[in-house]
Amino acid sequence: MKNTVSPNTNTPSVESILNTVIDAIIAIDENGIMQSVNPATEKMFGYTSGELIGRNVSMLMPNPYSSEHDQYICNYLRTGQTKIIGIGREVVGKKKDGTIFPLFLGVSEGRREGDKRFFTGVIRDITEMKRYQDDLKKQNEFTATVLNTVRSLVMVLDRQGRIINFNRACEETTGYSFQEVTGKHFWDFFPVFEDKDRTVQNFLVSDPKNFPNHFETYWLTKDGEKRLITWSNSGLFDRKGNLEYVIGTGIDITERRNLEKTVLEITKNEQRRIGQELHDGVAQHLTSTAIVAKLLEKKLARSSAGAAKDAKRVVGLINQAVVQTRELAQGLYALEMQSDDLFYSLKKLAREMEKTFNIQCTFVSNGNFIKIKDESAMHLYRIAREAVNNAVKHGEGKNIWISFDRKGDNEAQLTIENDGKPFVKSGRKQKGLGIHIMRSRAAVLNASLTVEARPKGGAVVRCVVPLTP
Repeated sequence: MKNTVSPNTNTPSVESILNTVIDAIIAIDENGIMQSVNPATEKMFGYTSGELIGRNVSMLMPNPYSSEHDQYICNYLRTGQTKIIGIGREVVGKKKDGTIFPLFLGVSEGRREGDKRFFTGVIRDITEMKRYQDDLKKQNEFTATVLNTVRSLVMVLDRQGRIINFNRACEETTGYSFQEVTGKHFWDFFPVFEDKDRTVQNFLVSDPKNFPNHFETYWLTKDGEKRLITWSNSGLFDRKGNLEYVIGTGIDITERRNLEKTVLEITKNEQRRIGQELHDGVAQHLTSTAIVAKLLEKKLARSSAGAAKDAKRVVGLINQAVVQTRELAQGLYALEMQSDDLFYSLKKLAREMEKTFNIQCTFVSNGNFIKIKDESAMHLYRIAREAVNNAVKHGEGKNIWISFDRKGDNEAQLTIENDGKPFVKSGRKQKGLGIHIMRSRAAVLNASLTVEARPKGGAVVRCVVPLTP
């Protein structure tokens, strides 16, 4: 096939076009004998046109295809049933050096003078495409293996909330297989009834760039069991900045949260026991001691005014110890409170700290009533007490401020500030027992708790808790 131009025209001839296309083009007769080949055929298979023309096209095929090719043509000529003509499919070819490579073959049929049939094959080398497909397949298999190996729940959603991917941890946690949920909206399976409408609304209406990144929510399993999952979300955006997919990574914290509640319950019972012992034991002994000291004071008054004065001072110190012991016992023992009691209890805590530690401790609030659950009130009081104790013992603060006010429409914030030692934030999480207990209590309330440096020295503890609907 020579590169020519049709006479008297600027239009390239068919032959010139065939000589310049990148696909191999081979014409064969009814016996499979090659009649013509273009330059791309020579380049693709490594033969010259002289080595190809007049020989059977099966020389370009590996076994068993080369030995079966002539039979394919005979069957077609006899029955008229096509397997590849007009359709095209992936096959393999054989180069002059013996290399086997993948190719895509399209065959068409024509007739020439004398009504003789001929067949034209258009061949494209798809080695690079197959290599890319194999690499992509391996990558997808590797990714799937990783996703199915990690213990975290991984779920991929499209912009409409349909499930695209759902790893093995999701299957094991929920009891649903990927086949059961793929292509369906996640809210048709997992949110608890009271959260479903809000979940749909948040997903479909929220600004994609302001999706909640970290949150906790209950999921329903196939058996109807509630599991508490903590989620971290990220989005995949197209070139125009439109959200295409949401990738959610979750951890089932049901057992951990139950354990935290158990530990807090044990702590509450132990505090109640210690408070009762302080009230019924230590305080009673101190009271008895104060009575004996008072009798001693009266006896000494008859013989030594100076000694009687010292005895009176001892009596005063013992009575002061009795009051402090009973207040401490009350703080440990009175663990049950209602929402209405929280403001009063925080004010009382401030007064108690002032008396006990000789510091300035102030409770401030805008005075608006904030409705919260009774359990939340108890935990918030305990968080405040722990934060104040830390400020006095570790921060050595002389001024402490406690506040509890509404934050927006759906949250309230408890804040404890002190002007003690400068707060140094290390690169690792604070691991003190007090901070750990406060975080555990906040987690039970589905609240956030932060401990940060105060601009003028000291520390600020903030606990943001959801309000009761």
